Amino acid sequence: MRALLLFAFALTLASCTVIDPPPSWVTLDDRPGRDFAAVSAQGSRLTVRRHKNPTGGTLAFWVAAIKEELVDGRGYSLLESIDVRTDSGRAGTELLLGTDRELKPHLYLLAVFVDAKKVTLVEAGGEEATLRPELPALRASVRSLR
Repeated sequence: MRALLLFAFALTLASCTVIDPPPSWVTLDDRPGRDFAAVSAQGSRLTVRRHKNPTGGTLAFWVAAIKEELVDGRGYSLLESIDVRTDSGRAGTELLLGTDRELKPHLYLLAVFVDAKKVTLVEAGGEEATLRPELPALRASVRSLR
């Protein structure tokens, strides 16, 4: 019985973290509207947010809507768009975007995963000089999404 309770407790703890952040990043306390948040020492941010998916919202629909908003609406540059798959087999699309803030180039990594009930967004952003070297670790984090 004790072993069963310990196993259940371990499962509960494991389910609280929806993604594995890069090793040098610090996980932040719960934030309203976010399932997960972490920050690097340089101020880059990583978040996971899940939203209800209306009927008919496919991956292609959400990627097109996001591109329309960020590229056409807010002036981000689309640098890459690639198909991704999590370690558990979930298919998604990853966008790497660029913009300037306060005269400094910034990167925004956005991975989108869609199922019948929810849209999951994994987002990372920060100054390009500090975020670009972190991209391999951030992409590993995206793959760890649960």
